[in-house]
Formats: sequence, C-alpha cells, structure tokens
Amino acid sequence: MKKILNYTLGMCLLTCAACDEDGTDTVLKAGADSHLTASKAEIVLTMETAAETAVVFERTDADYGFASAVTYRLEVDKKSDNFESPRTLVLDANPEVTLTVSQLNDMMLAEELSGEAAADVVVRIRADVSSFVASRYSNTVELKVTPYIAEPPYLTIYQVGDAAEFGWDANAASPMFRSAADNFTYTFTGHLNAGQLKILANRGQWAPMWGVNGSDVFFRETEADPDPGAFMVGSAGYYTFSLDILKMNYTLESYDEAGAPDYASVNIAGDFSGWALIAMANTVSNPHVWTLDYTFEADAAFKFVADGWAAQWGTVGVGDKLYGTAVPAGNDDKIEVTAGSYTLVFNDLTKQFLLIPQE
Repeated sequence: MKKILNYTLGMCLLTCAACDEDGTDTVLKAGADSHLTASKAEIVLTMETAAETAVVFERTDADYGFASAVTYRLEVDKKSDNFESPRTLVLDANPEVTLTVSQLNDMMLAEELSGEAAADVVVRIRADVSSFVASRYSNTVELKVTPYIAEPPYLTIYQVGDAAEFGWDANAASPMFRSAADNFTYTFTGHLNAGQLKILANRGQWAPMWGVNGSDVFFRETEADPDPGAFMVGSAGYYTFSLDILKMNYTLESYDEAGAPDYASVNIAGDFSGWALIAMANTVSNPHVWTLDYTFEADAAFKFVADGWAAQWGTVGVGDKLYGTAVPAGNDDKIEVTAGSYTLVFNDLTKQFLLIPQE
C-alpha cells in the first residue's frame, strides 16, 4: 500500500503537481534552470582576513512553470572531481550568497586541497522541488582559489641538540607546547643547556626539521634537503623558546623561575581512578616538566594535582583538546580525554599541557 501511495504522489507531482486556489490544475513544465555568477574568478584566502567576504554569488530562481517551494543548495568541488562529492550549503530565499574567507577555506580544506597553492574549483546551484522530481542545476562557475592552512599538521614538535635535555638523541627529543592563543606557535619554558638547538617535527626523524639560515628560520622538509644551522643558546639557564612555523620566526628569552613553587609531586586524578593520585615523573634537569604514559580504558576527565591536593589545575568549562593551558580548578574544571594511550606532559611553570597519542 505504501508503494502505491508513493507512486500515486509521484505521478501527481509530475503531471498535475497541485491545484491553484481557483481549482485549476498546475502542470509541471520544463521551465528554466537557475543561473549563477560570482563576484571574483581568482581568490586568495588568508588567515588575517578570515572574517571578511571572500566571494559573493548571485543566482536566479529556477522556473518550474508553477509556484512552488524550491530548495536551493550551493555545491562546491574540485574541478578534477566534477561534483562527485561536493561540499554543499543549503541557501535561504536571498538570491545573493556571501561566503566569508573562513567558510570558503573550510570547504577547500574539506576537499583536501593543499594550503598556500592555487587550485581549480567549480561551483553551481542545485535546485530541488520534490524527491520525485530530478534535481536541476545551474551553469557551472569556475574559480581559482588559494586556501590557507588553518591548523598545523603537528600536535607538538621536539627539541634536540646540545642545549636540549636529552642531547642529540632524536628518539628522546623533548616536546614543545602548542600555544592556545596561536596554534602555529610552539613554546618551551624550562632549563636549556648552552649549545645548539634544532627542532624536529616528529620524534626519531630528522626531517621535517627547523633550524636557521643566518638569522632566518629555515625549514628542512625532507632529509634530501640541506641540513639547517642550529638555534644557539649562549649559556645554561631557564628560557622560553618560541617558534612560529607559519610566520617562520622565533624568540629565545630568559625566564625567571626564582619565585616558582618547587613541587615534590604532580599527579593526575579523576573519576576514572576513584580520585586516587597517579604520579607523574620529572627530571633533575627539568624539575618543572612532568610526564606520564597512561592508558585510559574509557573516555575520562582528570585534573593535574600537586603535593597531595595543595594545588590542582583543569580547564574552564569543557576542555576536549589535546593541548592547552590549565587553570586553578574548581569542582567542574577538568580536562577531557577520549579512551586510548597517551603521553601526558605538564609544565608547572606555565601550566601548559599536552596529551600525545601513542601509536
């Protein structure tokens, strides 16, 4: 019975889709497709202009030969895919469609386009009046779009060299903390030795790597590329070293740790442990950086806890990132983590933390 009703409804839409108020039949006609135009043909997207307008599309209404509610969608795809799996945006009645830089960039990255490289993109309007009537499409507009990289591909990056805690051992390289304010900037606040410092993208691998060429930051993408010079630390002491891998600049500044507490222990605790304290470990060289390899059997939330319960840190509200800066914790301020094995890293000087998934 359901199939018969669906068939009958479909035939009504295809032939006499509806009746006007005066009782006359409304017949579905061929009509005309929507027409689409764009305000630009070439678009360069930048993070600095993320909130600004990237492009404005204007469309005409599709004509079905009778008055009917039509759903319009904007479809965006790589030209090479030719709308096989487009990004879609449901539109309102306004014939003018404005995409911000961040909206268009998100679409481009979802299409797996490379950042900072121009790509050919196609855009069209899809119009639908009923599931029983084939979709109709506008003309295709071609654009050349250069997206930007919204997120770096590295959760953390690693220090090696004479100045680093574990020297030139790439397998033991020390992680840096990703900035919560600028996710392309990585920092380390702690003790550095006098000597050379280079930065690895992945522990145990000598490329990608960052160093210097004269006073400029130099990126070594593969091991076939030239080995860069090293960042230099003039004397042993406490420093904050920061590296921006997007703008390719760095700073090395002395850090005064004299007034910082020297905690005898830092732990994690939460419902998953029955609020028992699970100890983290530090080193003589860097007593303010604490690490722990731990497997969470289920999704969990935890706090960092120092010297019994003398101090505790979490995040404000819900914190579900793998990095961030913790704050003094109330009852509900916890760091959330999904089930899995991690290396947890916490710096009690800056309160920065990392949850590095273990492979």
